[in-house]
Amino acid sequence: MTQETLSDALPHSAEAERSVLGAILVDNQQFERAREILTSRSFYARRNQQVFEVLQKLVDAGTALDVVTVKAELEREGLLEEIGGPAYLAELLEGVPRSVNVEHYARIVKEKDMLRELIRCTQGILASALEARDTTDQLLDDAEKVVRGLKLFRHRKHEVIVFHVLDPFEVNFPFENEVILKDMETGEEVPAVPWDIRREYRSQVASWISRYRSVLRQSGIDYVPINTETTFDVALFSYLEKRQRMG
Repeated sequence: MTQETLSDALPHSAEAERSVLGAILVDNQQFERAREILTSRSFYARRNQQVFEVLQKLVDAGTALDVVTVKAELEREGLLEEIGGPAYLAELLEGVPRSVNVEHYARIVKEKDMLRELIRCTQGILASALEARDTTDQLLDDAEKVVRGLKLFRHRKHEVIVFHVLDPFEVNFPFENEVILKDMETGEEVPAVPWDIRREYRSQVASWISRYRSVLRQSGIDYVPINTETTFDVALFSYLEKRQRMG
């Protein structure tokens, strides 16, 4: 699938986007309800983004919203023909009931926007991996990218728990004798004296874990580190028991 084809197939609802804009043109008070949920970037179609931006400018200037004022502002900015001309503004009003629930359609638009963001995030990671632009550690070490995807599930009211499985050797660096560390990506080998670097190593790992825990917690996501010596059923039971005690 080409980049262009994938872009055309990204989640969106043309009907919901038109319904939001049409509802605002029918009833100006609907704009504030829509603005609580959406920004212009939430819209998939570029022309819908442009119309919403014009609506926002007019509202901020204290100007009433209707086809005449919106058409005039689009003309002033040289965007009228780009969005499809007066015919498209008329199309926005077609079939829009005066009692339309703008919040319902706005949430549909927002959900599609978040799904597109998740796809773009995944695409970026995949492209980096395929093109070998970053090492494996760099790809997996970006907590923000990971959390961005997980937050979509929280937005849809799902409960999200992250079980982070770590080998004790990764965390504690328990080597007692001189060792040769091998980079799994490049094959480079580096001799190391464990007692000289253990403290700094543990500090870096603790900082890395702390970053994940902090970012996830801010998003309302539980973070549970477990080691490879603990079976998953035991780890899950322990977590559920602890949460029950905490109420």
